[in-house]
Amino acid sequence: MSKNRLYFRIRPFRLLGYLFWLGCMFVMYLMFRSFLLLFFTLFLVAFPFISIVTAFFPARKLGIIIRVSKAYSIKKGDELIPTIEIHNPLYIGSSDVVINIGVRNIFLSEEESDLTVSLPVVARKLWRRTERYGKSGLMIPFVAERIGDYSFSLKDAQVSDLLGVVRIGIRCDEQTADAPVLPKRGKGQIPDSESISSGMTEVEESTRMGNDFSEVTDIREYRPGDRIRDIHWKLSARQGSLPVDSQQSGGKSAAEWMVKIRTQMAGMELSVVMALDADAETAERIIEKTYGELTVWSSGETDIRLLVYNASSYGFDEYTLCSPADVDAAFEDILGIGYRMHLPSDTSFAGLDGIIKNLYPYMGGYILFGTMEDGSIGWTVVEGLRV
Repeated sequence: MSKNRLYFRIRPFRLLGYLFWLGCMFVMYLMFRSFLLLFFTLFLVAFPFISIVTAFFPARKLGIIIRVSKAYSIKKGDELIPTIEIHNPLYIGSSDVVINIGVRNIFLSEEESDLTVSLPVVARKLWRRTERYGKSGLMIPFVAERIGDYSFSLKDAQVSDLLGVVRIGIRCDEQTADAPVLPKRGKGQIPDSESISSGMTEVEESTRMGNDFSEVTDIREYRPGDRIRDIHWKLSARQGSLPVDSQQSGGKSAAEWMVKIRTQMAGMELSVVMALDADAETAERIIEKTYGELTVWSSGETDIRLLVYNASSYGFDEYTLCSPADVDAAFEDILGIGYRMHLPSDTSFAGLDGIIKNLYPYMGGYILFGTMEDGSIGWTVVEGLRV
């Protein structure tokens, strides 16, 4: 374990109190000339150094870990459980470590707030040789009141000596734990067939894993430039053209490989565009509406292509939604970027529609989620360019 970078912070009022106590003991010794009082006086002189040393060595070696359990999808209003763990490889501990944690909602671009916790450092046990560390931990209850990607980051930690006169600070390396918080599942309703038909777009091949809208119509010999995926392995094996390496195959030419001739057949996807608003609360409501509806729509037999603008690439992030689990994964990714990065320079609908038709000229139409003309949050069908 590497050594931590440290800094020292003296607590002046505690130091003055201790010096006053030491001075009183020394005055009592001068008055009574007792060897016992002399012993206590000398002990009080030496004890601060012992106290600081017993805090200094653990501070150099402590390992501090922050994590958030992601065993299930966390919804708005749920309780996050960020956990702090301290690993101590030494046989001496400390009574108190103060850890400062920064909390920020990345999606809503909120300012970072501070969270301070305190816990002891457990020493490594002499009688348990198999355990390399003494471990202590703390689970912090934290209610996610808004959607977004919550980031918990370690800022610094301070180890107090036994007297509390000095705090030895640890400059923590950048370590964060993220927890995406999704909207609650709403009661969406599958749109009528006319709306679905208007938002459909033809695609040559679906992006869904393992799905291919092509049909094998013929077999021919291999030609340079043919794709490996089109090789007819069983037929080539019967022809005696395996393996691929001509040296291993006894000098057989590549022409003995047989490939499939495919004819592309069009598949259909329902195109959905989510247009966020510059106002954070409105953007959050649009996210909640879109998430609730798409969770229901993805349960059907129609594949959905969700388009979300990304200012960093001047284009759209695309997500293929075939099930509610795909919707969860897509929105976890969306919420990991500040919502203002999902806004084009012209946040009006006309500006966004112009970008869509420029990048997707063959899109037959799409369903738009956002703020409607009457100010409500919902969706509408937008006709595209049909060529």
